[in-house]
Amino acid sequence: MQLTSYASTEIKEYRALDAYRFLAAAMVAVGHFNEGFRLGLEGFSPIAQRFGLFVDFFFILSGFVIALNYTGRISNGAQYGDFLWRRVARLWPLHLLVLVFFGGLGLIGYLANYSFNHPDAMALSALPWNMLLLHAWGPVWHISFNAASWSISAEMFVYALFPLLAWQVRRWPLLVNLVLVIAIVVLMHTVRNAAGLRPWYQATYDLGALRAVPSFLLGVMIQRAVTADLASIRITWPFAHGVFALALLAIHGQVPAEAVIALFGLFVFAAAKAEQAQPETWLAGQRCRELGNASYALYMVHMPLMTCGMVIARRTTGLGGMSGWAFAISVLAIALVLALWFYRGFEDPWRRKLNAWSPFKKMDVAGAAMKISR
Repeated sequence: MQLTSYASTEIKEYRALDAYRFLAAAMVAVGHFNEGFRLGLEGFSPIAQRFGLFVDFFFILSGFVIALNYTGRISNGAQYGDFLWRRVARLWPLHLLVLVFFGGLGLIGYLANYSFNHPDAMALSALPWNMLLLHAWGPVWHISFNAASWSISAEMFVYALFPLLAWQVRRWPLLVNLVLVIAIVVLMHTVRNAAGLRPWYQATYDLGALRAVPSFLLGVMIQRAVTADLASIRITWPFAHGVFALALLAIHGQVPAEAVIALFGLFVFAAAKAEQAQPETWLAGQRCRELGNASYALYMVHMPLMTCGMVIARRTTGLGGMSGWAFAISVLAIALVLALWFYRGFEDPWRRKLNAWSPFKKMDVAGAAMKISR
């Protein structure tokens, strides 16, 4: 992560957050497995039914990281195009691979006359929108293919808005930006409630792209606070870990989702400041960084693996009970191994290739050359 124009510290990356990024991906997977394999974790804690809030943690962290890397670096159309190209290069290859898998699974199910839990999930009408990562923007109002990929579509939505959001955060005081975040949340709550839709923090295929906006914007604000407005504040790791633990307690205690998301934002700020003060921590070690790198792959592949595991479980031992736990643990272990491999052997190589092919980078270089020649 490179420093931006706001930077007032020598730290160039925040590696410790990678471990928490992996933990958040694992929590989302556990939440899906709990429902799919009928593990009954909600009998131990309400947190099992609220693991979806960790997606909002991703949005906050994404806003922070993107702002850290790109604030002040997008000043023309070519740079904006290259920025979006790089975001697509990061997300699209694995998304397309999983999408092809689900397409094949749907074809096999059709030929075998197998009845899926959500038949419309394999609707061909949703395929083009999924391929273009636009399915959470409004054109598809049902679960489609890899259900977890709605958040990747939402990420592309806020990436497209990033220059505007970054300009706004630079131009207005942090307090004004915070008021704007609250206003966006209130507006979404009011409109969705009037339309009879789920709460904004539960939106996925139903305009889930808008759900990402306040959390992503909060992350952009945190980057400014960390590197500029509140750069002199020193925070220790015990405090940062305590904030994350408090967020977990808030989820368990069924505190309103907005408060949980606010605690996630406070944690990202605290963790970044703690790493500034103490960059040498076990969380910044190579193993934790590898897990962080594999978090996107874990998030993407756990759903197709869970789908296959559920099909096998239904036809053999059944869902729930000890057999459900055995299937869930086995599938999660396979997902983790595959995630580590996918990052090293698929994601990263394809990201590098696509970045090297960016036509916008060449346009920006050509434009700069023309300015010099003038």
